[in-house]
Amino acid sequence: MHLQGYLKTSGTSPPPVLQPLPSKESSALVWLFFLHMPPLLRRLGRATFLAQQLLLPGDKVILGSIDVGVQTCPVSVASYYNQKQQQFRAPTAEGHVMLVARGGIPTTCGPAHVDQITSRDQGVWHPDTLSLEMAWTGSGCAADSLKGVTSSPSFNPFAAVPRSLVAGAFTEALSPGNESLQWALEPPSSDPSFSLSRSNWAIAKQAMRPPWLSKSAFLAFGGLRAFPLRQLRSLCAVLHTRSLPFEHPSVQILMRQCLFHIGPASFAGGRPHLAWRVGWSQEGDVLHT
Repeated sequence: MHLQGYLKTSGTSPPPVLQPLPSKESSALVWLFFLHMPPLLRRLGRATFLAQQLLLPGDKVILGSIDVGVQTCPVSVASYYNQKQQQFRAPTAEGHVMLVARGGIPTTCGPAHVDQITSRDQGVWHPDTLSLEMAWTGSGCAADSLKGVTSSPSFNPFAAVPRSLVAGAFTEALSPGNESLQWALEPPSSDPSFSLSRSNWAIAKQAMRPPWLSKSAFLAFGGLRAFPLRQLRSLCAVLHTRSLPFEHPSVQILMRQCLFHIGPASFAGGRPHLAWRVGWSQEGDVLHT
């Protein structure tokens, strides 16, 4: 019985050989590029993801039910690669764009008995079947507070978020007691559903006029951001006519929001430029107003 047990044990196939790279050259090159990416390119990828992360509305109240979390992938490519070879270590530090994979790593591979092994490839596994993805868990800076509203440690900073939420998150709040005038800070582009009626809001909401605004000042206050392309012209007009009480905090917030909101970029003509802030250099244009 002892001899039979010994023979059975000695005939068991050795543990599988798990290779660190896919067997297909094109797939292996993808792994090697990402694992041994030049440091400057790795930093550029981190900066790109972080910049996009900062554009997400990270406030839990504003986000509400919007979830940018991503289901966590079970395999860290860098960790797996480092475990299966020791000569060329790949960085695994958090705070960078990571390469992860979906799929399982086998615990057994090939025939169970050595007598059934007929090829040098049996008992050897390559990770060709793993499905690769990029993953982002944050950069370790204050912007990572966004992760508090996701259901997963990983999240997608490029996730589609309603434009109205983004506009609301990056629009300054008016001073206490004047919250009912917050609509005046919203440009038409923040939500396409009310873009067509935005120019009429000041006229339609005159019943909401506070005592510190005259009728003409209320119309100027509500119409300053009604037309994105005319914001600077409207601002110059109210400065010229002094039609607003500039000492009031809410007026100052409105003017700063108008000045700081640079608007979208345009690529018309082949060169990127600001679509809204035009007309300053033409004779008799904004500055003339």
